[in-house]
Amino acid sequence: MDLLKFGSRLTAATVCEVVEPIFREPYNKNGETITYRQEERYERVIQPIRLGSANKTIYRENGVYLIVGGAGGIGLELSRYLAKNVHARLILIGRSELDNDKKDTFKQIEALGGVVLYLQADVTDTESMVKAIKAAKARFGEINGVFHSAIVSMDKTIRNMDEETLRASLGPKVVGSTVLYSVLQNEYLDFMAFFSSTSAIVGMPGQSNYVSGLNYKDAFAKYIGKKQSYPIKIINWGFWDIGAGASDEYGRRMASQGIFAISSDEGMEAIERILGNREDQVIVLKADKGVLEKLGVSSKEEIDNALDVVFRDNRRDFSIKREDRRAKSGVAGDNAEELISDYLKSIIAEILKLDKLKIDHQTSLEEYGVDSLVGLELHANFEKSFGELPPALLLENTTVDALTNYFQKNHQNQLDMILDKTKDKVDTVDLFDNNPHQKQDINQTFHIAEPNTKQEKNNFDFPIDLNSFLVETDSKAKIEVLLEGSGPPLLLIPGFAVTTSLMVYQIRDWSSNYRVIAINLPGHGRSEGIEDLTLVGISAMIMNLIDKLGIDQPIHVVGGSFGGMIAQHIAKEYPERVASLSLLSSFSISKFESVAQLFSFAEAARKDFEIVRTNAKSKDIKDNLDYYLNVFLNSQATNQWVMVKYLDYMKLGISTLELLPEIKAPTLVVVGAVDTVVDPEQSRVIHSKILHSQYVEIPDGGHFMNLTHHQTVNELVSDFLKNVRVGK
Repeated sequence: MDLLKFGSRLTAATVCEVVEPIFREPYNKNGETITYRQEERYERVIQPIRLGSANKTIYRENGVYLIVGGAGGIGLELSRYLAKNVHARLILIGRSELDNDKKDTFKQIEALGGVVLYLQADVTDTESMVKAIKAAKARFGEINGVFHSAIVSMDKTIRNMDEETLRASLGPKVVGSTVLYSVLQNEYLDFMAFFSSTSAIVGMPGQSNYVSGLNYKDAFAKYIGKKQSYPIKIINWGFWDIGAGASDEYGRRMASQGIFAISSDEGMEAIERILGNREDQVIVLKADKGVLEKLGVSSKEEIDNALDVVFRDNRRDFSIKREDRRAKSGVAGDNAEELISDYLKSIIAEILKLDKLKIDHQTSLEEYGVDSLVGLELHANFEKSFGELPPALLLENTTVDALTNYFQKNHQNQLDMILDKTKDKVDTVDLFDNNPHQKQDINQTFHIAEPNTKQEKNNFDFPIDLNSFLVETDSKAKIEVLLEGSGPPLLLIPGFAVTTSLMVYQIRDWSSNYRVIAINLPGHGRSEGIEDLTLVGISAMIMNLIDKLGIDQPIHVVGGSFGGMIAQHIAKEYPERVASLSLLSSFSISKFESVAQLFSFAEAARKDFEIVRTNAKSKDIKDNLDYYLNVFLNSQATNQWVMVKYLDYMKLGISTLELLPEIKAPTLVVVGAVDTVVDPEQSRVIHSKILHSQYVEIPDGGHFMNLTHHQTVNELVSDFLKNVRVGK
């Protein structure tokens, strides 16, 4: 019940006005949750949903996964699955000591292909969990995903319950959820999953402590799901055929009530499907239709005959349902376009952290701040629902209306599944958070050649002022160039989706001895796009630009990441114009098969800084790591229209492997040993194929070692260049 509109003016009359709707409520045999907000009635209902198999598993090969309650029944089954299927490195958190039984169990898991680190810790104790996380990261360097599987059930009626029992039951779910999030909230995770129970939805006699804790756990997970960029999942389980559920007597008793056990295989498949789909809360239950009706699943008018398909023969097939909250007033009617438009607005609003009601269906998404990087994230989220989509989707469909029309024409089957074939879906409300989302400033990119007002807006200071200008090439494209210093020419080529400001320390230090020419790639910063975005096309454009600048001396070429691939091509195709080649965190093979994969690549970049934080030996590096991360974030400025053209090209796969043996220029290859964005092995391959090249590996360096270890990198390259003989 929402009392906000009355403020402090509650009187007997207003109280009567507030509670009157409660007395008008009809008898509710299933006990569904009802709430009134601003005089509107909302009812939480359970809707059937079909979750298709994910195109690609969310689990990483050799990924690091933390399981709280990892020594329990479901936790161990999950550990076995991850060890067998992705050779996972597992961090299992439990309260009990590591005894011989656990050691034997963990050896069996490791025999399946995984690695197990068991840490005795209390999830309700912050200090204990901080130590555990520190130990885990010291062992594995990172954490990719988290499962909260600690569920303690101590069935007692309130009358017979003491405080100790209540606290013991609530602790792992209430305090434990809060502590777990607090110690991991700054990690760059792929997901965090909270295991809950159907009891949280339906309630159970004698389980008030258990159900209360579960409801807090579910609500807390929903709350933090709105604060984090990675998905927060809630899975409300029925009973499994392990632990207490493995008892024949228990199974018979449940079967007599129309409820059946979830097998380990079914549970693992459900987890993977849920992690790979958009739904944030899902109930997994095997039950007869009569049980589902008692849950209120099929008693709602908005659920049609699709139930006969979804819940058919539940004795053999497990069913997945989605918990949803639907308004009972203000129904959208039979307008399919409104349903689709509303769904798309929900996705857009979630990405932009914007009130969905403020999104106009005919206004360009650019007006709401959908730039190139946000567009990639939005595209990736659409692909989670609809499968692979054309890279130019958001370029050709710039409004909600246009997107609605596109999906109706091309993805009607997916839309039917998404909307559960219901015709009266309307706006959803959050039952736990009354504060509407405020629009956040998402235009946090810094174009190095724009006026100082841009820098003041971001309130970010680079180590030096960066001043640039535009040079028009023969193709009439204007390319952004930065020139600093005097001496032999040195060309800097940054990586994909970043500008030359990422190489600010190299510009600062090398400009004292060289004439540094830093170029923003086409579609980056203020640089315009060009027609040919292949390595051949970009290399030709760069050399044309060098000519426009009147530089006829052999140039030292330094390329970082994707810029290194361009540098390799230039060194091979223009040997007489290249004095030397320096490759930083580079690679020779690249392929992005979808926008979602490209966006995952961008997220991996953020995680790379955390790996360096864990491994860095220098206190100075650790102390300044947040600043280096901000340099990276403020170096991102790209043109969305051009980015999708890059993606079209990259989907074909690009390689410089065949070029490497033909590179004759003196070459230095530098790589960070803990690079998580690009496998350091790629740099080793480059070194092995370029004759007489030099190779240096920085033990605690990551992908962005030119920032975090800039002094070491700059000295390595400077020393290398001093020994290069330059001829005309």
